[in-house]
Amino acid sequence: MRGDTGAYLSVVGKSYDVVQFSEVARTLVEAAGDVKAVFTTAGTLGPVGIRGWLLGELPNPIQVKGDPSPIRKYVLGTTGLDGVTAVVIKNGATRVVCANTLRSMSKRANQAHGSGRGALSGMSGRNGTEHMLHMLLPDGQSRCRAARTVAPYHRSMTSSLPSSKRLLAIIARRAMRERGLLPDFAPDARAQTAAIVQARAKTDPSLRDLRHLLWASIDNDDSRDLDQLSVAETLDDGAVKVLVAVADVDALVKKGKPIDGHARTNTTSVYTAAEIFPMLPDELCTDITSLGEDQDRAAVVIEMVVVPDGTVRDSQVYRSLVRNRAKLAYNGVAAWLDGKGPVPPRVSGVVGMEQQLRIQDRVAQALRAVRHQRGALSLATIEARAVFDGDLLSDLRPDEKNRATELIEDLMIAANGVVAKTLQAHGFPTLRRVLRSPERWNRIVALAAGLGEPLPPEPSAPALEAFLTRRRDRDPTGFPDLSLAVVKLLGKGEYVLELPGQAAEGHFGLAVKDYTHSTAPNRRFPDLVTQRLLKSALAGVPLPYAIEELGALASHCTEQEDNAAKVERQVRKSAAALLLSPRVGERFDAIVTGASPKGTWVRISRPAVEGKVVRGFEGMDVGDRVRVELVRTDVESGFIDFNRSKEAP
Repeated sequence: MRGDTGAYLSVVGKSYDVVQFSEVARTLVEAAGDVKAVFTTAGTLGPVGIRGWLLGELPNPIQVKGDPSPIRKYVLGTTGLDGVTAVVIKNGATRVVCANTLRSMSKRANQAHGSGRGALSGMSGRNGTEHMLHMLLPDGQSRCRAARTVAPYHRSMTSSLPSSKRLLAIIARRAMRERGLLPDFAPDARAQTAAIVQARAKTDPSLRDLRHLLWASIDNDDSRDLDQLSVAETLDDGAVKVLVAVADVDALVKKGKPIDGHARTNTTSVYTAAEIFPMLPDELCTDITSLGEDQDRAAVVIEMVVVPDGTVRDSQVYRSLVRNRAKLAYNGVAAWLDGKGPVPPRVSGVVGMEQQLRIQDRVAQALRAVRHQRGALSLATIEARAVFDGDLLSDLRPDEKNRATELIEDLMIAANGVVAKTLQAHGFPTLRRVLRSPERWNRIVALAAGLGEPLPPEPSAPALEAFLTRRRDRDPTGFPDLSLAVVKLLGKGEYVLELPGQAAEGHFGLAVKDYTHSTAPNRRFPDLVTQRLLKSALAGVPLPYAIEELGALASHCTEQEDNAAKVERQVRKSAAALLLSPRVGERFDAIVTGASPKGTWVRISRPAVEGKVVRGFEGMDVGDRVRVELVRTDVESGFIDFNRSKEAP
């Protein structure tokens, strides 16, 4: 097979890369002898974007140079953007040709030869929905088979094809490079990493020792790059002292060094379905600079005193030494807090941890209530997460917010506000995270009007939040679709430089004025920059960055965050195309998620997938509910194309 990433040949139970391809193909053809005797033909939209394949079985097992195990069954196939490339086996040689050349070659070969010993070829059919495979037969005729005809062969061969995860990883790496992101660390960064690991820096004796506290982390089940811990203590007057510990990444990742250079280029970790591209080397972000369980770590602690009404009364920031007592996962903690699951083992295994988490949960809800009174938006979008059975993609499942994710979110928002105010109090500039007042407010007004709800003509976060709360109560099933439409219309957040004395622009969606990103320095470069600013302010030393440099960094981080999001979306789309490829021709209920001169996009719910409407999109706008028909998928490009159906949604 040959695609954008090189030539491949699949043998049952094996996959060969481009270097081995020619040797394997030559050996197979030599062993086959008379082609007609050993090849059968089949074609379909394969689970890894293969546009057509040829299944064969040799009369006797053969040995390929460099491969110790014998081969008897094999698959030859074609792939590429829109399936326009093909592999041709002719007299023991391999060639790669485009679709037009393939048609002409097959036609001429069929006219010239009747022995069945000339050529084998495969190509994708119209719209990628049927696949044409030509084979020279003894009678000189060619054969064409549609996808439905060969579906049984496809199902029987699925296990022999290259893994879904491998293909998606190839797509992810290509997307990283196309978006100006580095998929790998340069040799100098690797050398610096090795030196850091070997040195294992000693603990700073000047740090405040808080290892005795019941610190815990709550993150995704498989997360190892742990940026923050939290702990709480009830005070005599009913207030609660909350401490958020953030990994002191700057202690090991020094400004201007090779690792910092890589982090500055990418500005964020990129999380794709097949592979994670960390901002910092794994040896650091998942170990030495991660707040791992039962490990002593340096941290920057944000201390807040929250009174019963949910406002922050006092705060301070300092450096300390901490120890994670329990590495917890969102889903398990949420189920327990909601009374729908047992106490997580790591919670019950630490004396006092149950009470500790309930205190944090109560404080988080109080903080959230205050923000929502000010107009913070209650949005519930659904993000699809790839699920693999081994290395094969099996599903795309919604990854929804829950009580534990909200607990951490509320504590981090409060901590970020404290950091922003602390820098401001020291006369330092800050990289603020802002979401401006929405430009498409008129469309949000129209959406609400369509549901019988009035909104004011000018943007108002409290009015929008009241509308969203009512809709969530009245239509909880449809609320994620409404949330997605509103999120699209609100626009994107961005990083801006705010100088001392400037008025804060604030974050429209969170209903906060003082806001920065500071709690994830292992994963986001703006947080690492903010940490360096904060440590300089606390130590009373000059700024680590020039003002002009900070301004450029704000713009660069916004741009790279957008590029990283596009890479993640590209791989999600490729995974979705992979999963939907056998369902071309089916119809789905959908909601319009984007409408601009560049195109119109819709999202279906099962699986939660977005695609482009290529026919019948006229008059559609964000938030409209429509009925669509899947007409094409392309795994390598991530294209999922729909036509608008005449059926009512």
